[in-house]
Amino acid sequence: MLDQRFYHEVLSPYFRLLIRSAENICVQQNNSDIIALAQEAATSAYHFPETIRGTGAWADPAVETLRQMLGDVVDTKKHGDKLRNADRVVKLSSFLEFEFNDTNKIRYLGTGVSAKNTRFGEFSLISTIRDFVRASITELSIPLDATITLPRYPWECPEPC
Repeated sequence: MLDQRFYHEVLSPYFRLLIRSAENICVQQNNSDIIALAQEAATSAYHFPETIRGTGAWADPAVETLRQMLGDVVDTKKHGDKLRNADRVVKLSSFLEFEFNDTNKIRYLGTGVSAKNTRFGEFSLISTIRDFVRASITELSIPLDATITLPRYPWECPEPC
């Protein structure tokens, strides 16, 4: 039962984010659906463990840091820039990721979401969600085998080639 709840409440929003981030389309840097999807996935990942283990700190300091990073994102989404501790206010932006190979061909990797605040500096929100989701599966002993396969775009030669 816990695995089904986790799948529907946490993995579904996270997978929607990953699927959307894999689409090769342009986005506005500061206002896009991918930012909204990232906020939704962050909120789900952040709050789900509280329903099982309570709101206390996690024993693993690295996981606790991930939890606090997501907490800053979630609280900024809910309260805007009115947080008591201004260092926690997070600014989100989206960006396109590409890579080049040895023959100067380019490949689209996906759309990322960058989070930045004074408390943690700049970090990848999608990676933070991923790492916290994985830690939650382990910490909560969720018997789950869910994977998602995202498209790999071909190498292309920019004009002129």
